[in-house]
Amino acid sequence: MARVPTVERKAEARLDSLPDNAVYRHAYKKMWIAYVLHLVGFGVFGVHRFYLLYYRSACAQLALAIVYVFSGLAVPLVSDAAGIVLVVWLIVDLFLIPGLTRARNATIAADIDTQVEAMR
Repeated sequence: MARVPTVERKAEARLDSLPDNAVYRHAYKKMWIAYVLHLVGFGVFGVHRFYLLYYRSACAQLALAIVYVFSGLAVPLVSDAAGIVLVVWLIVDLFLIPGLTRARNATIAADIDTQVEAMR
């Protein structure tokens, strides 16, 4: 059976077809960087999502972290709830990072393809 090309293979094929792939290489998001940002402690603040250009969810994660940090003294119950949600979100993100990275790189490749076609 023939293997169906994955998003990464399609992105690599686009990379080879681009006249100047330096633009793509500069914009390409690396999965290992997202994992490092997530695992060294910055994941609590959504830095890995900012890196992958998912600004809405990154801001939501940052807001949740701020609520968790600053509501601890005033309203401990809110802090506990925010902490639980944040921990669950961080665990789920461990499994979502590969898909988020692939989707972002496919979007970047498509945007570059569109720009190249517009220049022709």
